[in-house]
Amino acid sequence: MRVPAHYSYATRRTITPGLDYFKLVRRRPGESVNIARLTSGRGLELRPVLSHDQLFEYGKRTERTSAMCRRVKCLAAVNGDFFAAGVPVGGVVAAGEVLRSPPGSRAQASFSEDGTATMGELHVTGRLITTRVVPPQVTDPAMDAVHPRVPPTDSTPFGGVNVSRHADQIVLYTAAFGPKTLTNGSGVELVVKMSQKGPIRSGVDVPVELVAKRRGNTKISSDVAILSGHGDGAKALEQIWKEVDAGARSSDAIVRVDSDPHAAMSIAGNPVILRNGKNAFSNHGIARGHNPRTVLGWSPDGHVFLVTFDGRQGRRALGMTLTEVASFLRAIGITDALNLDGGGSTTFVGGGKVYNRPSDRLVRRHGRLRIVHSPRRGDRFIRYLERPVAEALTIVRSGS
Repeated sequence: MRVPAHYSYATRRTITPGLDYFKLVRRRPGESVNIARLTSGRGLELRPVLSHDQLFEYGKRTERTSAMCRRVKCLAAVNGDFFAAGVPVGGVVAAGEVLRSPPGSRAQASFSEDGTATMGELHVTGRLITTRVVPPQVTDPAMDAVHPRVPPTDSTPFGGVNVSRHADQIVLYTAAFGPKTLTNGSGVELVVKMSQKGPIRSGVDVPVELVAKRRGNTKISSDVAILSGHGDGAKALEQIWKEVDAGARSSDAIVRVDSDPHAAMSIAGNPVILRNGKNAFSNHGIARGHNPRTVLGWSPDGHVFLVTFDGRQGRRALGMTLTEVASFLRAIGITDALNLDGGGSTTFVGGGKVYNRPSDRLVRRHGRLRIVHSPRRGDRFIRYLERPVAEALTIVRSGS
């Protein structure tokens, strides 16, 4: 790996075949950079991990990156997307499962099963496919043999996975959302029992059984998902259940979720830093100021990079503007990169151990303990702290 001007190696080693770790430092102004370089085709993969493995877990909103790494036995990890109320702002796809469909038009870094990387919007759609029951009738067996009757099917679209349910919309809630749907009683919810336990993966027909109708805040489990509708969506689900209950429609059905582009892994961030080697951001707002940064990027030769830049630590680590980040990334061969959550969230983990120095501090101020990211005169420093976040981006062994 090329070393940018004014930087030198503090550490470089191979964690496992296909995964290399580098620490680069700069003296003036001070900076410390941690890098994981992943080589495609070596039995390793990127996998986002949700805090406590759910989006909405009562009383558990965030978790430290190091704890998430240890839970999935990761080899390396960084913090993930920006978050609000303990939930990633953008979409999340892990091991082919849509954990959260993108609620807006934020940029997503997505990877297919063969490692092909794309940067841009990710569109997630879903369908409930049901079959109408054809009443028995007298027919000519010879004609049936030539032209067998095929029961008609209906496809009911739904517009999101594990996101807030809006007016006239149907949303699918899975175990990744939490123990309940958190919806009010103004809609209709169909309880969908999977034929086999396991995630609903993108691009796969999942056999299910429609087992009950509820009004709201329905329980979810590892083998039970919920289709929740409001307005026109509620009417569509109500009609389906009415026909199932009357025997006019089979309770056996198919749930299918698709993503465009097809993604085995996807994570959101803001803004896109590099696209085809050129700066892709406006130099204002979040781009300005010397701050800790976390980046996901890749190079044309098939390498994927997780990079963190320390900051807010005086002479040791000043932090970086996005213009400086972009120059650094190009210097080590990265052509496409997405900015993840930074500041006090910036964390680099190897095997469950924090390698960088997160910038949040525990201080004593006026006799009280406080967590701050900018100390004041008179604060008594106690120690640096790893900030809990909503999501980690990990490197794990494929199939683990």
